[in-house]
Amino acid sequence: MSWSQFIAAQPLADHAEASTAPALSHCDHLAVIRAYGEEAGHYLQGQLSCYLHEVDNGGHLTGMHLSLKGRGLVSVRIVQDGDDYLMLCPAGQSEAVIKSLMKYRLRAKVEFQVDEQAVLMGLSGALPATSPEPGQSGRNGQGLWLRYPNTDHALLITPSWLNPSGPCLPRTVPPPRPTAGGKPTSTRVKAWFTPALKTCFCPRY
Repeated sequence: MSWSQFIAAQPLADHAEASTAPALSHCDHLAVIRAYGEEAGHYLQGQLSCYLHEVDNGGHLTGMHLSLKGRGLVSVRIVQDGDDYLMLCPAGQSEAVIKSLMKYRLRAKVEFQVDEQAVLMGLSGALPATSPEPGQSGRNGQGLWLRYPNTDHALLITPSWLNPSGPCLPRTVPPPRPTAGGKPTSTRVKAWFTPALKTCFCPRY
């Protein structure tokens, strides 16, 4: 069962459940670009308008990639994921964003790729207690959370190989992602989703 089929099959939460279960939407209008390499942070700080020190300390920010004349080319939301950085952008612009960021790379030790395995879910309402503080990000067994400030909205970036059809289903063989050294990496993950979720929150990024 795909994510879109899973969400479409869920009934709307009734009034009693609405206070205890967040609303859910599949944010397939967004793409995830992963930046990795030992100079990824330094390079992105020179390419984006936001202050990455806040991102490195658990925040997530919107930043603009500007031309040499200061003209805004594209807006992204950026968050740190381990040693990597994830940038959220409109799905139809991901390749153009990578091409634009690569323009000034020269010998910088940074690589960019669209994370095809990432699924983005928007949540609204009664967020679980395990979600980060407002304005912060954090990873748990469900994936990488980005909680918006001053609101009960959050984004969850979760791998597509997680099975959405049942609670607490471990999947321990995710697809590998090449590293700079050419060797694949993997992570053991586990997630749960409740059937009381309904569709409603669909952030731009």
